[in-house]
Amino acid sequence: MLIEGDNIMNPQDIKNLSSSSSTAHAEIPDRLRENKDLRYIRIKKKEKKPFEGFWTYDNLDEAIADWDERKAAWEKNGKKGRLPKKPSRVTNYSATDPILVHHLARGGNYGIAAGYDGLAPFDSDEEDRLQELGVFEKLPPTFRVRTGSGGFHRYYYIPDLNGKIVLYDKTLKNPKKTEEALHLGEIQWIGTQVVGPGSTHPNGNKYEVADDLPIATITKVQLLDAISCCKFSGNDRKPAPRAAKKKKSKSSKSRPSSAIADSIPIQDIAMPDNPRERNGKNGREIFGSHPMHGSTTGKNLHINVDKNTWYCHRCGSGGGPLEWLAVKSGFISCGEAGPGCLRGELFWRVLDVARELGYKPPARSQSSGQIDLIENRIIVDKLPEDLPTEPIIVIKGPPRIGKTYWAAKQLVKAREGNYITHRHSIVQHAIEAFRKEGGQYAVWLEGKHRQGMCRKERPNCSNCEFCPHDRHSFMGLKETALKLLFQHMILTKDQVPYDLCPYYILKLAEKSANYCFTVVNFIEDIQQRSLTVLDEDPTLAYFYPPSAELFRFKKARNEYKIDNSLGKALDQAAPARAAISEKDRPREEDKALLWAIDTLEGINESINITMSSKSDPKQCYEQMANELASRECKFSPDIKEKALNKLDEYHIPDPNSENDIKKLISATLYSYPEKPYHLISSGGSGYNSVYLIGDARKPAIDMGWTDTAKAPGHKLLIIGNTLAKLFGKSLGNSVVIEIRRFKYSKNFVVMPIDSSGEDAYRGDVKNQRLKIKKIMKAVADDPDSKTRRPIMALVGSKEHQDRLMRSLGGIAHAAQEEGEMGQQWNYLGGYVNIFYQNSVVSRGLDVAQYNVICTHDTDFIQPYWAAARDAGDENAGDILNSIMMDETTNSVLRISPIMGGNELQPKIVIIARADLWKVRYLDEQVIGGQQGGRTPDISCIARVITENNLTGTAQLVEGGISIDSTLSRPGWEEAVKEGKLVDFFKIELDRVKAKSKFTDEEISDAANRILELLKKVAPGKGLSIQDMKNRGLKCKNELLRPALRKLHYQGIIKKISGKKKIKWGINYQNDF
Repeated sequence: MLIEGDNIMNPQDIKNLSSSSSTAHAEIPDRLRENKDLRYIRIKKKEKKPFEGFWTYDNLDEAIADWDERKAAWEKNGKKGRLPKKPSRVTNYSATDPILVHHLARGGNYGIAAGYDGLAPFDSDEEDRLQELGVFEKLPPTFRVRTGSGGFHRYYYIPDLNGKIVLYDKTLKNPKKTEEALHLGEIQWIGTQVVGPGSTHPNGNKYEVADDLPIATITKVQLLDAISCCKFSGNDRKPAPRAAKKKKSKSSKSRPSSAIADSIPIQDIAMPDNPRERNGKNGREIFGSHPMHGSTTGKNLHINVDKNTWYCHRCGSGGGPLEWLAVKSGFISCGEAGPGCLRGELFWRVLDVARELGYKPPARSQSSGQIDLIENRIIVDKLPEDLPTEPIIVIKGPPRIGKTYWAAKQLVKAREGNYITHRHSIVQHAIEAFRKEGGQYAVWLEGKHRQGMCRKERPNCSNCEFCPHDRHSFMGLKETALKLLFQHMILTKDQVPYDLCPYYILKLAEKSANYCFTVVNFIEDIQQRSLTVLDEDPTLAYFYPPSAELFRFKKARNEYKIDNSLGKALDQAAPARAAISEKDRPREEDKALLWAIDTLEGINESINITMSSKSDPKQCYEQMANELASRECKFSPDIKEKALNKLDEYHIPDPNSENDIKKLISATLYSYPEKPYHLISSGGSGYNSVYLIGDARKPAIDMGWTDTAKAPGHKLLIIGNTLAKLFGKSLGNSVVIEIRRFKYSKNFVVMPIDSSGEDAYRGDVKNQRLKIKKIMKAVADDPDSKTRRPIMALVGSKEHQDRLMRSLGGIAHAAQEEGEMGQQWNYLGGYVNIFYQNSVVSRGLDVAQYNVICTHDTDFIQPYWAAARDAGDENAGDILNSIMMDETTNSVLRISPIMGGNELQPKIVIIARADLWKVRYLDEQVIGGQQGGRTPDISCIARVITENNLTGTAQLVEGGISIDSTLSRPGWEEAVKEGKLVDFFKIELDRVKAKSKFTDEEISDAANRILELLKKVAPGKGLSIQDMKNRGLKCKNELLRPALRKLHYQGIIKKISGKKKIKWGINYQNDF
């Protein structure tokens, strides 16, 4: 007897149901019944989703194992949420299964499970658009079903497909959500289903067979070729085919991930604990307990040997060999494994792991992670003596190679020039370099609102006695300025007598000087000279339309809390509006300003409407999009630029304000048409920020000076990283000089921090950062202690700086606008000195007095490039990653030694493993290598730092503060000199871990035992640890690695590459 609900069916009932010719209910067509391997799912009448759980499983044991895992997680979570009913049978069916037959006879719908025997239904939601794009012209005719909503399901067998594909239009937008692309359809795969023909749609229409043809078989390559006109889900990149090589852009990296994965048998690297084996319709499978996080059922990990894949039923995750290696190495958690999880630097790190295991993946094209934007490149080990012949030269290289001094030297050689950067603290550094190179007749030009540039409390030139108001006074002041220039050779505000105006003296002297040193705001106002130097990427950012935050929101207690940045900034627009309204005949640039202000006020009104109710801010997002779309900007680029310059007459920016109206007006005038708004998560605060995106595809602001800079006889020298290359490329006829060698790399040890042993937060990254914060507290000491240890701490933004300050308390200091002298005072105070990315410190200050930097977070936001990436810009994702690497590397390496200082001082970088990929030049200095491993106990890391006095110690003494920077234990500087600092740090970790466990004598005894055993091995051969044990080595396990490390550091033994295991052999080149 078969029990179905409250009905009891006997064999005759089943037979009658099977033979019934009634068409009132859904029937599975003969075309589908031809394939006995297809599976079907029960769906309620007029519905589209299965009502039975666990229908993706072919085996009841697997389904129960999944349910057991869910139950364990549900109980661990305090039994919150709904636990599904425990499965009692397999809930996908054959076409003749009595349960399915009875369900259909009662008027139910049914679904067809994708993936079985390679079945991949093509669900076309926008049939006409797909026909227009020519998708189906490239595919063979096949079995086709018209859906109840008017779309079509085309059935194909695609045996080599490895995942569901979602299609979007490259140009058309979703009419209901204009910020999203038009969704065209999907190609379904394992884990999904489509409603079968004969079923009833929720609208009452039937799913009907349109073309009763045999189901066609195609390859994945054929499919990808047909849908190449579409965008894809996720990052809008086409899934890579396993065969058929495609031509790639010059900036892209070759990633034959499928071929690599196929060369690594999954059973070699991902064997479950207590494995059991079975052969089913999906091939040979092995299942058992997950070796990393365990299993309550003993069967949560399944590997498919034939498909070379794995799946974890606890986490609902899986993939191939590379995804498994990423989980095993601690790069991602098990739950994060899935399609698209290996991108950017993470992909290459996993290949490094595969290489360590003896497989042969391709090597990285370069370790710098840099996107190549300019074809004409010169790779050198050091800066050249002279400039190349090209008119536009980009200098790309690590810190501490003397780029600023070299630029000063080139200026002196050119006999005239301009040095332009973004901060006056960097100008001061360049002036000193210029002075040391013998430079003369230069002016350091500053704005009138800068401290010391005006003799009054606030500038008011029209009523100032120091300002020249007629030709006579003007000529007299000009003559005085010239005399001061010739007297001092390098004229700054400090040389201007108190009875003269520094601003006008310097402006007039600049006209006659050979050189001008200033910030980028003055680039259109100064004389153009034969050599122009643009220093640092933030300088170049000035020429690109900015993006500006409009508002932030987060949900709290079922209501949205909103912080309206735009509303605060609009108060600054009032003087401009008032001044323009008083004009009888406003100029075009005034009209452009009013247009921008009106547009921003309309956007602000949309925000205020949302703030006054409980409506979702996403509705506000749509209203703002409509507001901007309704106000077309018809002003020419010239008028836009004049409007921004005119705004400077009406608006004096408040240096203490985070909301600058000029930035908002600029983003409005130059809005990015592809995606004018972009949503960015602000991280730990829980806020999401909505940005107005400026069109930064090319430089557009204050670019008139480039006509002269590119003229014959002139040169433009650009010092920077990714943005420097973009800027150089936009001007044309440029060359990149790239220095890849970092002089002080051997001074560094990089300690990546994983999340092991910490579960205070959900998510690995937060736990990694929490552990870094604990290290900071352990190293820095108590705020009321007589001793403190100064360290640098890096965060991604000013907001994050404030948050970390509050968390650390009295031991912390927030670095602001201090120069190098101010940072010396911070060091002497023994503070945890917190600075943020794209700040004064990260962009030009030397803080070599610090020896330890804790990189807490590196969430430096780039709204335009993030928006461009999401909008489908081909290179935007790579450029965004490269800019993040630029900023993080610049920040981390600020503690590098300086020439003439202690160039053998060890430097320690503590960084979250999630952020490790953002640091260039230090790949060989990472503890555990890029492939990683488990982080040593953080207390051991802190003890190595403190017991060796690596930070230096500030101490309260009678009469003040003393600083002791002497290393407590010997060997550190020698390790730096010999390039063995990483090994030495590991030995120190072994030492602190060994305390109370074993002695130095025991390690030495173990080393001698190992050495005696290795001497018996033929030269060039080696033994693994297991080989040593098999040959009778008697030694405690915990002593083996410290002893091997000690022997290796001393040069007595060496590593010998084995296929899968590290082997050790005698280093006969050394006399031991």
